[in-house]
Amino acid sequence: MPLGGGQEIGNSCYFLRLGETNVMMDAGYKGWSASNSTTTSREPELNHLLESPFVSSLEDIDVIIISHAHYDHVGYLDKILKNNTKARVFMTETTKILAEYQLKHSDNDICNFLDRIETVSFLHTYEYKDIEFTFTSAGHMPGAMMTLIQYKGHNIVYTGDFSFKNTSLTDECMIPDVKVDTLIMCGTNAKRFGYKSHLLLDNTVNSIYNTVYNEKKVVCSCNQLSKSVELLKALTERNIFNIKIYVDDSLIPLIEHFEKIGIKLLDENTELVSSYPEIYGTNQFIYLVNNIKIPDRRITVLKPDFSLHVDFNEMRELIKTIQADQIYMVHCGNSWDNNLTIEQDLMLDSECLSQFTFAETGELYNLK
Repeated sequence: MPLGGGQEIGNSCYFLRLGETNVMMDAGYKGWSASNSTTTSREPELNHLLESPFVSSLEDIDVIIISHAHYDHVGYLDKILKNNTKARVFMTETTKILAEYQLKHSDNDICNFLDRIETVSFLHTYEYKDIEFTFTSAGHMPGAMMTLIQYKGHNIVYTGDFSFKNTSLTDECMIPDVKVDTLIMCGTNAKRFGYKSHLLLDNTVNSIYNTVYNEKKVVCSCNQLSKSVELLKALTERNIFNIKIYVDDSLIPLIEHFEKIGIKLLDENTELVSSYPEIYGTNQFIYLVNNIKIPDRRITVLKPDFSLHVDFNEMRELIKTIQADQIYMVHCGNSWDNNLTIEQDLMLDSECLSQFTFAETGELYNLK
């Protein structure tokens, strides 16, 4: 049962009942950004769950899985844990660090529950009663994981957001090496035939450098802290004219963690600074920061918005690789211009025998 993030992007939260065990996969908000913490947010529609025959309260949730640290997948976790004292909470160490750092900049109380989190390792199996959970790298962003759930001979995979190819910060996803019966798939672009998501980041970086060349000074204010790091990596990789890139030192904890896991973000053209006035007299630069008020109108402020979700063809390739019997598509963006859905496209492919369901928020589905 999707409690949020059914046929929409944001507030991802999915409930799975296995025997007598209640599993929640992700717990996200929709609509919040670090640059404007007053933005109207949407939370998971928990009334669908609380009115079901499966739970009487959130205390009945036994296992919570957080796929990655983006706000629309983890931002509501503190609210769940305020009303649950016993659930096992699984996420990677990197996701825990990113979530803590990102959420403390809002009115989120996640720091009060960090000792509840069990950090997991890829390819290690964790047991809860008669259920086995195994996690593999999902790509998408550092720390993101896919989840293989094995219960009474039934193999279920929840993808979370994933990357099917290497990116600046991650390798491609690692698909569980089992016959998958049920695939619960985040299908951001499943209704956008021909959509190429990598062009968004390319266009963002090109726009920033074009502005620097023409207007000299640019401030980049990202709407999520984790995206600040993603953008920084892309900017340093493509800095062919050695433009000075200043990075707000509030990002130091994230940068240090990434370097510990082998992701180098700083080079000879980047410098950490504590405040904007320190670099005010510089002739030409990019300043990467989470949120700042610029008093000088001569400074161009850009708010980059990009996605690292897989595009339509990559999603198609993953589906054909896994060949699950049943696929539940969630986290789907709106169709553009009545494009083909991934199901309609694959109906023409004789090699794909998967049955598709585009799961709606609040609707209950029986796994086959």
